[in-house]
Amino acid sequence: MRPAMGSVWLCLVAVMITVAPGPAAPTGPLGSDKINITDILNSFFDKGYDKRVRPNYGGPPVNVGVTMYILSISSVNEVQMDFTLDFYFRQSWKDDRLAFKARPGLDSLTVGAEVADLIWVPDTFFANEKTAYFHQATTPNTFLRINSEGEVFRSMRLTVTNGCPMDLRYFPMDRQECTVEIESCK
Repeated sequence: MRPAMGSVWLCLVAVMITVAPGPAAPTGPLGSDKINITDILNSFFDKGYDKRVRPNYGGPPVNVGVTMYILSISSVNEVQMDFTLDFYFRQSWKDDRLAFKARPGLDSLTVGAEVADLIWVPDTFFANEKTAYFHQATTPNTFLRINSEGEVFRSMRLTVTNGCPMDLRYFPMDRQECTVEIESCK
């Protein structure tokens, strides 16, 4: 006698529920102890971290390193006098308020874009930008790493169209120099 199809599905669902692990806090090995990354992240904000205040407030300015990894120059438009770049924009800086005790196997935290919304980030912008957007498919294309010394590394994927005044008098033998102007308000 053949079992009913409903009881086969019920059996499969029961197996999947039993085998599938539930969500767990991210942990790592430390002998018999466990490192709870969530506790480390929460400790930053339990100490009264205020993202509106820059690191070293009242002291020297924050040095922010900036690099760009260009994926493509997707267009150069002579009529609109602009060009479009697709690139990874990378920034690094130190925020002592984000330092934590390093442990064997854990000297840095790699976290998602949502943590970048909770910490101070540099106010860099593109001065000659006409349009820009952050890539969001399928999630925000942002990477954030914080090491135990409080050094922060942030990378995000952008597409930016920048203005570029062009001298076309010698077209088609002209030569253009277009720049990406990166500035900060503070």
